[in-house]
Amino acid sequence: MVEQGKIARNTGATWIMGDPNNPDGYEIKHTDLDGIIFDIAAHGWAGSQKNPGSEGNVAHPNPKRRLAKFDERRARR
Repeated sequence: MVEQGKIARNTGATWIMGDPNNPDGYEIKHTDLDGIIFDIAAHGWAGSQKNPGSEGNVAHPNPKRRLAKFDERRARR
């Protein structure tokens, strides 16, 4: 996370919160050049997807952390 944060900041991102020097931190929030907030996290988020809607999409490897209330919506994809 530390190195990715440095890369983001060196290319114009602005740090908002989180410890940018803690490699095991929960998450680090930045804004991009358009002011859009994004996170850098050491571990993926349950339910996150690499290429949503595309064939062969890679989803988070730990489906047990997914919330059941979203199962119906996932099934429609």
